[in-house]
Amino acid sequence: VAGWPEMKRRSGRSLALPGLFAYLAAALGTTVTAAPSDLVDQGAFDPRLKGLLAPPGVRVELAAVEPVLNSPVVLCIADDGAAWVIEWRPEADFSIKVLRDADADGVFDSSALFTRELVLPGGLALRDGWVYVTSGESVLRIRDDGGRDGVREELIRGFKNNGSHHRVSGLAFGPDQRLYVSFGDADARLE
Repeated sequence: VAGWPEMKRRSGRSLALPGLFAYLAAALGTTVTAAPSDLVDQGAFDPRLKGLLAPPGVRVELAAVEPVLNSPVVLCIADDGAAWVIEWRPEADFSIKVLRDADADGVFDSSALFTRELVLPGGLALRDGWVYVTSGESVLRIRDDGGRDGVREELIRGFKNNGSHHRVSGLAFGPDQRLYVSFGDADARLE
């Protein structure tokens, strides 16, 4: 998020919102810039967001709260509008949930577990009925069988992590239809 360090510094506290998923509602194609003194406390619109600062014209709204999701770390929006979210829960439970907005009011009101059995997932992408996810040293693809975990394939492995968060993460499909993967400074031996 552009300006995140300044937003955090101005609030005087951490802006982590555990269990909350927020989105920015701003006009597409608009460039928003503001001096630090012009930032607007989003608590004026929703008291749960007190201390979260954003430029004028940008509005932060909650799109899902507990119990729909808890501790989200990665988000991917499907063509049907469903939000696919990786959760890292406190008890070291790593999962992917599918969130839906049944009444089209902009708030995800239900969630369903897609899969667990992941190791520190940090990347997520959707393509042609497959869910691509990083897990441990690997990139997996899991067949979406109607919102349920289906066939699971390991596409590539060997992304060592040396116990750090510089692990395999960000997944994205490029305009060339290739899957791009990012990873840190670990000693990778890809297979």
